[in-house]
Amino acid sequence: MTIALRTLLLMGKNRAGSEMTRLAEHAAPLKRRNETWKKIMKISIPIIGFVAVWSLAARCNNDADVKDARTVVEIPSAEGGDSRTDLYPAVSEDSRDAATHSDADLNHADSAAESEADTLASRVEEYLNTRYRAPLPWAFYQSLGNDAVPLFIAAIQDRNRSRQWENAVLALGYLGQKQGTRPLIELLEKTEGTTRSEESRALFAVPFSLALLAGQGDADALDYLIRHLPANSWDMLKWREGDLGELRDANSEFAADHMRTALDSNLIAALGMTKSPEALQALLNEKKKVEALEPQGVHIQRRLRNLAGAIQTFESTKGISYEEIYSSGDRRAE
Repeated sequence: MTIALRTLLLMGKNRAGSEMTRLAEHAAPLKRRNETWKKIMKISIPIIGFVAVWSLAARCNNDADVKDARTVVEIPSAEGGDSRTDLYPAVSEDSRDAATHSDADLNHADSAAESEADTLASRVEEYLNTRYRAPLPWAFYQSLGNDAVPLFIAAIQDRNRSRQWENAVLALGYLGQKQGTRPLIELLEKTEGTTRSEESRALFAVPFSLALLAGQGDADALDYLIRHLPANSWDMLKWREGDLGELRDANSEFAADHMRTALDSNLIAALGMTKSPEALQALLNEKKKVEALEPQGVHIQRRLRNLAGAIQTFESTKGISYEEIYSSGDRRAE
C-alpha cells in the first residue's frame, strides 16, 4: 500500500511539473493580460467580499424581501480617492465584468444556503417521522446543528404533530441550546386533557431532556428540576394518560397517581444525570427527608430506591462527558 501511495504521489508531482512547464512556455504572450487581470482583481475582491457580507447580514435578519433591502456603508472609491456612500462602491470600466461575476457568486451563495436549509429540514423531518428503539448516538444530534432547534420547537408546539413530540423532545435535550428549555417546560405544563400514548411518552421524556440541558450549563433547566423534586410537585398538571384502559375509566385518580409517580421517578433519575453539585446536594437532602418519614410504605420505599439510584448514577458518571456516555445508540427503527 505504501509503494502504491508513493507511486501516485510521484505521478501527481510529475504531472504538476509538466503543467508548470507548459504554463511557463506560454507565459510571455500572457504577461500583459495577467497584469491587467491583477488590476481588476485588486478592485473587485473588496466588492465581492462586501456583497457576500451584506447578503449574509440581510438573510440573518430574515428580510421578507432581500432584493429590496438597502445597506448604506462607506467604502473607498475604485480609484482610491475620496470615500463615497453607496450600496456598492464605484467600479472602473475595466472591472465591470468582475462586478458581474460577484453577482453570480452571490446568487450561487444564496442557492447553496437555500439548498443547505432544505437538506437540514429534510433530515429533521425524516428523524421526526421515524420511531426509533432508543435515542440515537450523541454525534447524530450534534450533526444537525443549532439551526435545527427552531424546527424541533415548532414540532412540540403543535399538538397536531404529537407523533413527532418524543423525538423532538429528545433532540432539544441533546442539542443543549437554552432556547429549548422554556418550550419543553410549557409542553409539560400546558398540555391538557387525555393524552395518547405517543404524547405520554414525550411528556415523560421532558425531565430527561431538561437534565441534558442543565448538564450543558442551562441554569433555568437545573432550577426547574430541583424545584420539582419534592413529592406532589406535579399536582398542577392538567393532563392524564389516556392509554390505561379500563383502569382510568374506573378510577381517574389512579391515572393521576400513575402520571405523578412516573414523572417523579423520571425527574429523580434526571437529576442524577445533570453533573451538577447542586443537583447532588438536592438529592442527598431529599433522601434524608424521606428516610425520616413514618411509616415506610410502598411509595416511600420506591422513592428511596429512586433517590439512591440517582445518587449512584451521579457518582458513577462523574468526569465522563455526555459525548462519551451517549456515544452509542440504536439506529434501528421500529
